[in-house]
Amino acid sequence: HPLLNQKIALAHSPAELESKYRLAETANPELVVQEVIEGRDDAKLVYLSCYGRDGVRLGSCMVRELRTYPIYYGSASVVEPIDDPETDALCDAFLRSIGYAGLCEIELKRDSRDGRVKMIEANPRYSITADAAPYAGVDLGWLHYLDLIGEKVEPAQALKRDFRHIVLRRDFACLRSYRKAGLLTWGNCSGRIGPQSRSSISTFGIGVSQRIPSSSWPKRCSRLRSGACSRRGNCRPSAQRLSAIAQPAPVRVDPLDTRRKLRPSPTTAYARASGSGGI
Repeated sequence: HPLLNQKIALAHSPAELESKYRLAETANPELVVQEVIEGRDDAKLVYLSCYGRDGVRLGSCMVRELRTYPIYYGSASVVEPIDDPETDALCDAFLRSIGYAGLCEIELKRDSRDGRVKMIEANPRYSITADAAPYAGVDLGWLHYLDLIGEKVEPAQALKRDFRHIVLRRDFACLRSYRKAGLLTWGNCSGRIGPQSRSSISTFGIGVSQRIPSSSWPKRCSRLRSGACSRRGNCRPSAQRLSAIAQPAPVRVDPLDTRRKLRPSPTTAYARASGSGGI
């Protein structure tokens, strides 16, 4: 099929839209038509959150996309936390207004034509991008679990922002298209992860600081399994780096009178590992 493996099909006129629909309906007539929100990939934001059964926000984190796969309209391959009170308030008000409970990811973009933040989609689930939230200090999955078993949960706030989260299988695939579009060179591809240089940033899952020696880049990448996300594999904090970190107190629950003692989520420890290098 001409549209096989294409995430979207662009149409620049009503006639082209009808033509593209006729082509796509041969595979699936149930399609979604959306207006294109103009702007660069790094104008896209992702609101990651968890709301309790009573509608109270238990935790949230906002990240900015730096690259996507496919380019322009794909899923995030590199993100970094960002403080955006305006967008945070918009997303929070929307979810509260519909009485939402559980995990949610909202993708948005600031339109370059009018400067307004507009919603792309809302996903009522845990996403791959949400994997960045624990490193910011907000373990959404753990908060959701505690709420489901009836524990009292203290709302968590994002405190750590000096890192970037990379989904390697996506980022490897999109590098050529960004270079072809003139948005990336092989030089800054090996020397830095995003469009701006930041001297004290951690890149989680690669295990090195932001400055990556070009000679070691292919070697490090080759050790990762195909399809592995940036926090999988052997990316674990060292004992020395975690030795001074106070672990959260264990939570005791009694769902079936077993008095089981649950250990805190390991991602909580990962989020608290500090320093300029990745873990």
